[in-house]
Amino acid sequence: MNIATLTSTERVRFLRFLAAGFLNTCFGYSAFAFFVWIGLPNDAAVICGTLAGIAFNFGTFRLAFSGKGFGRLPAFVLVYGILLLSNIIALRVLVSEGAGPFIGQAIIVALITPVSFFALKRFVFTSVPESAS
Repeated sequence: MNIATLTSTERVRFLRFLAAGFLNTCFGYSAFAFFVWIGLPNDAAVICGTLAGIAFNFGTFRLAFSGKGFGRLPAFVLVYGILLLSNIIALRVLVSEGAGPFIGQAIIVALITPVSFFALKRFVFTSVPESAS
């Protein structure tokens, strides 16, 4: 994606996504770290962190994509379910290769963030008009 070729509305939407994504990433990683810190196994920490983040993230991404209502929630949960399974598998691989859960999850977050943007834009917030602000 070339920022220079985006319309002003698309730039605003992208900046909203970045702000929402930053908040969501901080929240989700903090939730994961908390659950690991209190002694949950890595898989359980990923699951609990994701469940804690779904409501928070849906609200912030609705703002980023100018979405209204809860009609998109089932698709949102489905996308997050797929991301959750991918996260669990990737964390298992990284931990088995010697990464600690905190570093492993940080690596995964960096990789999964752009995937989540495109998945949410393509499968969840698809009918949001381009002129929405």
